[in-house]
Amino acid sequence: ALLMHLQQQKAALDQAIAVQGHTLDSARQVLAAQVNERMARAAQAEPLAAKLSALQTRVAEMAGLGRERDAWRESILALSNQAAALRSTNEQLKREMEVLQPKIAELAGVTNCPLCDTALTPEHREEVRRQYTDEGTRKGDAFRANKAEMDRLVTEMATLKARIAQADARLQDQPALQR
Repeated sequence: ALLMHLQQQKAALDQAIAVQGHTLDSARQVLAAQVNERMARAAQAEPLAAKLSALQTRVAEMAGLGRERDAWRESILALSNQAAALRSTNEQLKREMEVLQPKIAELAGVTNCPLCDTALTPEHREEVRRQYTDEGTRKGDAFRANKAEMDRLVTEMATLKARIAQADARLQDQPALQR
C-alpha cells in the first residue's frame, strides 16, 4: 500500500513537473521576447539600459531557480525510490526474522541438527541457537539501519518539497517581469 502510495505520488509529481515545465518554458519564451525588445529600446534610450540589465539578471535568476526546482524534483523521485527499496528490504528482513523465532524454539524438541542433520548434543544445540540468534541480531541491526535511513530520506524529501514550494512562489513572480 505504501509502495502504491509512493507510485501515486511519483505520478502526481511527474504530472506537476510536466505542467510546471510547460508553464516555465512559456514564461521563459515571453521573457526572452521582452529582453530582445528592451535591448532594441536601450540603444535608443540610455535610461532603459539599466532596467534591461536588471531584467536580464532577474530572468537568469528565474531560469536558474527553475532548473534548481527541477533538480529537486528529480532528487525527490530518486529518494522516494530509495525509500521504497529500503521498505521492501525491511519487509523481507522482518519475514526472515519471524522465521528464526520458531526455529530457536524448536531446537529444544529436536534430536538432529536442523543445519547438518547430525545428532544434536547440548553443546551443538547451543551453537545452533547462537547461530540463529546472531543471524536474527544481524537482520535486526540491518532493519533498524534501514529504518533510520528511511527516516532520513523522508526528512530530506520534506526539505526538498519545502524548497520547491518556495521556488514555485518565487517563479509566480514571472508575470510581473513580463510587464
